[in-house]
Amino acid sequence: AGRAAHADTGAATTTTKTKKKPRGVFILKVRKAQDACKTVCTLSHFFNKEAGYPIRIFADEPVSDQQMEQLRNSSGGVGADIQVIVDTQRWRQIPSILNKTERELVIQGCINLDKPDVATCTAMNVHIGYIYMGYWRYMHMADEPSLQEFDYFVSLDADSFLTQSPSHDPFDLMDTNNLNGFFNILAFQSGVMINGIQEAAEAVVPSLDERKDRYLDHPNYTFMDDKGPWTSHYWSIWGCFYGGRLDFFRTSQFKKFARTVAPFTYRFRTDEQPVIAVAWSLLGDGNKVWYLPMHDGIEMGVFHHGWVDNKEIVRRDVTPPEDQKHLYDDMLRRNQSYWRHTLNRTWDGFQELRMGKLMKVEDYTKTLGYTDDWEKCWLEPTK
Repeated sequence: AGRAAHADTGAATTTTKTKKKPRGVFILKVRKAQDACKTVCTLSHFFNKEAGYPIRIFADEPVSDQQMEQLRNSSGGVGADIQVIVDTQRWRQIPSILNKTERELVIQGCINLDKPDVATCTAMNVHIGYIYMGYWRYMHMADEPSLQEFDYFVSLDADSFLTQSPSHDPFDLMDTNNLNGFFNILAFQSGVMINGIQEAAEAVVPSLDERKDRYLDHPNYTFMDDKGPWTSHYWSIWGCFYGGRLDFFRTSQFKKFARTVAPFTYRFRTDEQPVIAVAWSLLGDGNKVWYLPMHDGIEMGVFHHGWVDNKEIVRRDVTPPEDQKHLYDDMLRRNQSYWRHTLNRTWDGFQELRMGKLMKVEDYTKTLGYTDDWEKCWLEPTK
């Protein structure tokens, strides 16, 4: 099924007015709940105040009544279905599922584990809470009790913002087109953050014949080539905005894949992006995961720092394999076109941003002529 023939159907299918609303939920994983306010505000302003999908925010620190009120106001007021789920403990700890050897190797690369607020792991000295965020997204998210009533999720970073009304309801898009998932940025994974993915692929699908020729959305974007290794391509997705079916992440095959990667996440910061992308291509039908810029008429209007300050796509610090350069250029062209259309940037302005003259997101959005309602999302929280 994972290698079914690609069928380009053009624009996405839409539903009729009588169809039952999909059971979807927006998810944000944050350190502090108030970090999600601007994202929730723009989500509400451009889409969710009318659509009314639940929002679940998973935070590492307690949330006060005042902060909760601020979040409710950001999401449209008293009637909004927004919850904050707080877990102050798991992010502080090395995962208990690691065996003794794996745990010892992880600890060798960590500093200040007895002081979680400043503890770091990996050679990049990444804060343990940030590492946990990626681990949580692929290992724990789908099993959270507060998400069991839902079929679909859309994950947003706390610095991802809607800039316009989306052309499609993302949950309706998945439900109507029977998708396992979607993403809006295709990139190359690089450096030590590739560790563990090939090992997981071989652990879950030992047969080389079953691993080869796996792709997402189109055979041009082949995650596993005719020899079966991911490491000849390093394709990944960008995690600022993506969605999928929750039950995919609850399958035994995906759980095995995720468990194999877990120690590598804490040793090398192999995060959820390649885990989810490669698992989608390897364990399911690649045609049922859409790369949104490939599909005419779909514009979600999501702005994220990573879209502008993105080493893999914009600054081109990563050199793709020789036989992949044409695909890399195609990927770059598609993303540039998507950015320009979505954010109404001029080409000169886009080139200026590419050259590293980056502005704070608050300053940049003001140049786009948004309404007073939009500007309210950028006001500092009340004390």
